[in-house]
Amino acid sequence: RQSTVFLFFCAFVQPLQN
Repeated sequence: RQSTVFLFFCAFVQPLQN
């Protein structure tokens, strides 16, 4: 499932940008 990778990526990137 590509969706799982996408959600994990988003969760990992958001804290970095904040």
